Amino acid sequence: MAVWVNHHYPHVNYANVFIALSGLYIIALTLLQFVTFNEVKHKEKQAPTRAWRVIVTQPKFIIAVLVAMVSYSTMNLLMTATPLAMHRHGFDLAESALVIEWHVLGMFVPSFFTGKLIQRIGQLPVMYGGILLIIACCIVNLFGVTHLHFLFALMLLGVGWNFMFISATQMVSETYLPAERAKAQATNEFCVYSMVTFSSLFAGWLESSLGWQAMNWMVFAVLMLIAFGILTRLRVSKSKQVEAS
Repeated sequence: MAVWVNHHYPHVNYANVFIALSGLYIIALTLLQFVTFNEVKHKEKQAPTRAWRVIVTQPKFIIAVLVAMVSYSTMNLLMTATPLAMHRHGFDLAESALVIEWHVLGMFVPSFFTGKLIQRIGQLPVMYGGILLIIACCIVNLFGVTHLHFLFALMLLGVGWNFMFISATQMVSETYLPAERAKAQATNEFCVYSMVTFSSLFAGWLESSLGWQAMNWMVFAVLMLIAFGILTRLRVSKSKQVEAS
């Protein structure tokens, strides 16, 4: 759509892209009117719940939310900066759009089997798989700035985000009782999308001030820290469990 409207109405730059998006949102709003939600059972409303602090200080909850935050913010940071970096290296809108198309496919096509993969090998291996894929994305970006580099890197980024985010959100759902769902999920959503907002706001500034390669080194370092942090936190929680038993 972005390529089509920009091709047919080049005199208004990208304004027509936003008009086209408005049409899509109207369609989405119309379709949402046909969605029905199940009512919360009375027993669930009246069930006893733990304090918010107890829920959010669980090691498993902390790991899950942290992984979700890092996966979404780093993915969004690189995804948002990629068209800017491509423009800086002489690529046009159609070439950037193709890269983003394959990135979005990488984000959502694996969802057909990610759940089964988690059931088979576990949440943590899938998380680490996602971390390795995004690290691979950074390495590809550091090795070159051809169209193929951008295309392959963004595909890796999409699949890596999928593995990290789905395994993390599934892990979050295992840390609370049904009656605690609202406050636990609200905390998770607030943390994740606050970071996503910041990554969107700073993507352009970081790409223009630090440069494309520096951004990838930064994401690489963050992912290495989160991988090390998960291992450390798990060892601490396991040692506490052994001492308690």
